[in-house]
Amino acid sequence: MNRRIFLAIEIPEKVKTEIEKKVYSVLEKNKREWKIVPAQNIHITLRFFGYWPEEKIPELRVALEGIAQNKRFEIELGEVGTFHNRVLWIGIEKGKKELEKIVQQIQKALHVTAEPFAAHLTLARNKTLSSDAFKKAVEQI
Repeated sequence: MNRRIFLAIEIPEKVKTEIEKKVYSVLEKNKREWKIVPAQNIHITLRFFGYWPEEKIPELRVALEGIAQNKRFEIELGEVGTFHNRVLWIGIEKGKKELEKIVQQIQKALHVTAEPFAAHLTLARNKTLSSDAFKKAVEQI
């Protein structure tokens, strides 16, 4: 059986609660238009691997073991942004370089092609809003 696999960093509950108060209250007003990421699921995706056979997951863990030993660092959230009028996210300002370094370590450990990395937290996906309506909705946040 295949499983959807990605490597991510959890963020503190306090941050999730703040996002829920400030951003989700606006999104909830038009929740039919948004597929909102539940606050408890907000994270920083470092690498999406796609679907992997379950028996190969231990190999992936072994290859990535040393990366988890990175030193702690602070992250500061930035501005709200979008990907192609489809995805609503909050960018990461402070800590961006440290995250990029971890992503490079992942790519090196797995011998994979470097992919562009945009440090962010995905908040919601646009289900039905037109481009103009999406932009107006984002301006309210």
